[in-house]
Amino acid sequence: MDQCMTVEQELEKVLQKFSGYGQLCESGLEELIQNAGGLHGTLDHVAQGSKRSTSVCKKLPPVHWCLKPEG
Repeated sequence: MDQCMTVEQELEKVLQKFSGYGQLCESGLEELIQNAGGLHGTLDHVAQGSKRSTSVCKKLPPVHWCLKPEG
């Protein structure tokens, strides 16, 4: 019986850890989607009347985004 309780406790720890990683990935993906939408809008605004090129991209603000696992 003690072994079953130990396994159940360890399983709960693993499930909590993976749940945390899932939430972290989800929030990271949401941020990435927002950044991509913002970059698209910025490109449209900066590139009005000009060809889209690497020089347009140099005018974009830097995007700082990091995905760090907790724990």
